[in-house]
Amino acid sequence: MKRMNILIGKMSQNNKISKLLNRILLLLIVIFAFSTSFSQNTKKQNKFSVEMNLGSTTPFSNISENYYANYFGFVHADLGSRFMLNQYIGAKVDFGFDRFKNDEYGVFKESWEFQTFSYRTNIQGIINVGKILRFSDWTKRIGFIAHGGIGFTLISGDSSTVTDSKNRISEAKMNLIMGLSPQIKLSDKVALNFDLTFVNVINQKYNFDFRNSSYNKFGMVANISAGMAYYIGKNKTHLDWNFKEEIKVRDSIFEPKIDSTIFVNKDLDKDGILNDDDLCPEEFGLTEFQGCPKPEITFDCYLNEFPVFVFNKARFALLDIYDEVIDSIAKCMLENSSRKIIIYGHTDNFGDSIYTQELSLNRANTIREALVLKGISADRIFAIGEGIKKAVLPEKESLKIKHNRVAYIESISSNQNDIKVLETGEFVQGLFFTVQIGAYQKAIKNNKFKKFGKVLIAITPDKLTRYSIDIFQNYEDAYEKWSEIRKTGIFPDAYVSAYFLGERITIKKAQELLLEKGTEILEK
Repeated sequence: MKRMNILIGKMSQNNKISKLLNRILLLLIVIFAFSTSFSQNTKKQNKFSVEMNLGSTTPFSNISENYYANYFGFVHADLGSRFMLNQYIGAKVDFGFDRFKNDEYGVFKESWEFQTFSYRTNIQGIINVGKILRFSDWTKRIGFIAHGGIGFTLISGDSSTVTDSKNRISEAKMNLIMGLSPQIKLSDKVALNFDLTFVNVINQKYNFDFRNSSYNKFGMVANISAGMAYYIGKNKTHLDWNFKEEIKVRDSIFEPKIDSTIFVNKDLDKDGILNDDDLCPEEFGLTEFQGCPKPEITFDCYLNEFPVFVFNKARFALLDIYDEVIDSIAKCMLENSSRKIIIYGHTDNFGDSIYTQELSLNRANTIREALVLKGISADRIFAIGEGIKKAVLPEKESLKIKHNRVAYIESISSNQNDIKVLETGEFVQGLFFTVQIGAYQKAIKNNKFKKFGKVLIAITPDKLTRYSIDIFQNYEDAYEKWSEIRKTGIFPDAYVSAYFLGERITIKKAQELLLEKGTEILEK
């Protein structure tokens, strides 16, 4: 009868484990099905990575009386390979090693001696939490991965108090595993990982110290570690850091689909655009080009002829056709390190002014961020949202583009002698007015200008040093300062001047820019 009860107990326990495994398998199937429905074109990104971590480990349960492990004892190590199905989920196979040892130096140094080794192997599912929570809205170098799955653990320990021999004994058990891994991108191929993982060993026979039978059937182990991930593949970027695809997914959720069969009688080229709205009604084209084919986009660095960027309705994601254009502009700016540009974003006339202003600025910032990722310093790029204001396009572009969902670039300055604050050495950007009080061949060491206000300096092409006083956001305030300085009689030749992105411009041009672009163009 006793044996029968034991057998029934084991069968009941096995049934519970079987049910748990079935539920986990069902969850993995649901996650896989969900992922395929949101899968994007990931051919241009790497999917594999190899990851290695080293750190500390500690058991939280199943320790016998008078045995205490270190809070975080060395050694833990794990090695794994990860594959991402898309930018949101993936799978991972990994191997881990832990050593549990009595606390010799800490709070529980009176612990009796023991040493246990644990070896595990797991299959895990991966969720890219950083993508889901849109970390890319505020950083492009920090990620966050969650992982969890099932596997087996082999535990080996000293048998001296379990049997009469001094040999080590071991037991192999199933485990559940889950953890969180923050990431820091170091390069396109390497990332720094931090990991907190919990391993739950199921149905242990012995405690982790192997000196007694297990107090309960679940032994909990925690690992804290750090390591590296190396991305494998011929492509430049890995799905972990593919922010362009992320923007596409975000936008595509609300992208309307057009059934071209509805318009078969009114759409001669069957491209889904009615003839009345199709600029090329007899030639199959794209929606973003009003029914015309994809244009051949060229860019001449030396002629300063930048292409016009067009956007889908209510979207600010950059279209794939501009990848080569961004590369060309970045190359041009890297070869001409003094060149600066300003990007103007525009929208169609729909929605309230707050929404259209934000959307137009986002379009300009999308191009700006793409250039920054190519290595262009952010202080060389100025982004302005113009809202529904009609974009001023070249004639050849305005004939093709019949909407205002555009952004365009203007080359502003090639001045290598920017104006900066004397005291801090910080270069001043934006549009502002100042009072120039003199230009000298030698720098003034015993500076007599500071009593009038903040001193700005600029080195001219003929090696003169210009000295100016204070930064003003309108001509009237600058004029009052000029009058004050003139009354002292010290600088009779002082006058009001204006700068835009480090380049000196005329007062008339500055007032026109301020009137045309609004206060967003001012120095901040």
